[in-house]
Amino acid sequence: ASLGPLVGAGPAPSEPPEGARGGPDAPAPPHEAPAGDEGARGRLDAAVAQVAEYEEALAYWREKATRLEQEASVAQRQWAVDTEERHSADLRHLEERLRDDLREVEAHHARALSEIQEKHVQQVSSLASRLADALQ
Repeated sequence: ASLGPLVGAGPAPSEPPEGARGGPDAPAPPHEAPAGDEGARGRLDAAVAQVAEYEEALAYWREKATRLEQEASVAQRQWAVDTEERHSADLRHLEERLRDDLREVEAHHARALSEIQEKHVQQVSSLASRLADALQ
């Protein structure tokens, strides 16, 4: 993809390629370039070198982008796993709290029921005692 090998590749042909026509207006072959063309040749060489640098930089950034995409994908999967584990732990903790709360409610209910039964027993006993006294 670089233009480097095209510029100055090999010796100039001794005759123009088939179909090429020379003439008084035709450019001189590179080995016979007039002095004014040396500046153009230098600019062309500099441009080719710059293109090669850009291609190298582009390859570096493409590789870096690929690595970052892979790292992001791994991080996203890890985040999903961590989030699922965290949610699972949160759910287990909530289940434990609900069980503890349920045990506490059941214990409170049992105490309240026992107190109510005890009061009823006392009331029935008191009524039975009054009834027995009234019947005597």
